[in-house]
Amino acid sequence: MSEEFHKKWRGQMLKGLLELFIISYISINPGTYGYQILQRLRGTLVLAADIADDPVYGVLNRLEREGVLEVTKKEAAGRMRKTFVLSSYGEGLFEKILKDWNEVRKLEKL
Repeated sequence: MSEEFHKKWRGQMLKGLLELFIISYISINPGTYGYQILQRLRGTLVLAADIADDPVYGVLNRLEREGVLEVTKKEAAGRMRKTFVLSSYGEGLFEKILKDWNEVRKLEKL
């Protein structure tokens, strides 16, 4: 596998994992805000060191637009912050995503 191919493959993998991580983290930590998600992501995954802030906030905005997340704006430390929780639709989607993820994990045993 060439370095360029691996780099592209890794980028595609991270896009999907980023959504899974964000939805999972919000499910476990409802009411969290974007910066907390970003810090936890970077503190958890070695691969996340390559992820800039913009993709994380882009995923959060898209998930909000698609009705996966419900957003509340509140002031914290003198700044307005968006806090995120899964919507009812988002909770159902998370269950489906976890089933899909468990199917993918079966590949480890091939």
